[in-house]
Amino acid sequence: HGACESPAAIKTRFENWISALARGIGNFRVVLYLEEDSLMETHCLNPSSIRTRLNELAYAVKALSVDPHALVYMDAGAPDGWNTATRTARYLKEADIADAQGFFVNATHNDWTTADIAYGQRIARLTGGKHFIVQTDDNGRGPLVPKDKVVNGNEDLCNPPGRGVGPLTWDTGYEFVDGFLWFNNPGNSDGPCGEGAPAVSQFRGPYAV
Repeated sequence: HGACESPAAIKTRFENWISALARGIGNFRVVLYLEEDSLMETHCLNPSSIRTRLNELAYAVKALSVDPHALVYMDAGAPDGWNTATRTARYLKEADIADAQGFFVNATHNDWTTADIAYGQRIARLTGGKHFIVQTDDNGRGPLVPKDKVVNGNEDLCNPPGRGVGPLTWDTGYEFVDGFLWFNNPGNSDGPCGEGAPAVSQFRGPYAV
């Protein structure tokens, strides 16, 4: 469901899909980034819908974490997102991060890696030392700040030009940080916004360059 749609509308379908995914993973070894933006995009949900979403995420964590070969990381948004580290940590605990491997930050944003680390470390300390992953496939030059922040927010999020790739490693040297990893192949589109941009996840040569 979209950011502002009622999670209750798909609760049964979501749980059935998660159960099928857990069976399908079987004995394969996977690192799974669970529901990107699911916690960051809660600013327009009412308290009842937020509770439903957290329950759905907790269901997913339990279903997927039964398999010892699956490492589940949960969405924790980004430092320039809607939620503070304190609120995000509260949501994560209510959504059963205790049974997950950890959380991830910056999945759909382009924040500086250093800002992501500081934000993630605050959340880690508030969740009992849970580890996290920083998404770095297109944040090598940080966010593109729009000319009109009132209308467009803190950064341009749809195929911003000139961002560059960030570091790629499991050996970060930072407390709580399991990896700087690329969630997308460089060049994949964020969606059909801007001149010549294809649909989500389709490769775009000029963007890759």
